[in-house]
Amino acid sequence: MLIVSIFLIIAAFILVGLCIKSYVSGESNGDVESNEIIKVKASKSKAPLVIIVVILAIVVIAIVAIIITMPSSSSAISLTEFNSIQNGMSYEQVCDVIGGPGELLSDSDLGIDSEYATQVYKWDGNGSVGANANITFQGGVVISKAQFGLE
Repeated sequence: MLIVSIFLIIAAFILVGLCIKSYVSGESNGDVESNEIIKVKASKSKAPLVIIVVILAIVVIAIVAIIITMPSSSSAISLTEFNSIQNGMSYEQVCDVIGGPGELLSDSDLGIDSEYATQVYKWDGNGSVGANANITFQGGVVISKAQFGLE
């Protein structure tokens, strides 16, 4: 999601740059509609309005990008929830404690026996920027956990 948000912001800046370039240069590709648009852009009274609209569009896109990348509060893990997770708990029990599912980071199965199947899940956390918890399950139960920046 963060990559998509960054892409949207970069695309907005490119679009603004192209709008400003065409406004300043007054270039035309020869069709009537483009010539009419350029005539409107050439009007000095319309220039501030165009710039304001473009700036507002960038602000709206940035706000949407921030909202999209924020972890949802229902599945964000706190330090208290992290500390209550114990070795031997199932994935379902951990999800009940945290309030939602985690993101599967790794799934390894040697094909020998299901007790050796290992999964690592990540939950975004409440706390400092980048706060998160990683919990490792083997044979369907917690075998280790780690956290960064949880509060």
